[in-house]
Amino acid sequence: EWLENHEATFTYALAPKSDWFLRELNHVEWKSVEEMETLIAAEHRQKRSPLVWTKNEDGAQTRTFVVWW
Repeated sequence: EWLENHEATFTYALAPKSDWFLRELNHVEWKSVEEMETLIAAEHRQKRSPLVWTKNEDGAQTRTFVVWW
């Protein structure tokens, strides 16, 4: 479902749990949807549900859990 709802202009990041409650991420490497798909698959193989940060073309950031089950 996550993959179906992405936009080509958006970028994505995974952050450690210590950053989950921040209002926005700074000093992270934002990744393409293709790069993020690989990272999410690796997390799911370990039965983890990563928190994915999304940044749109205006710089607004949102967070979404991508569950493995």
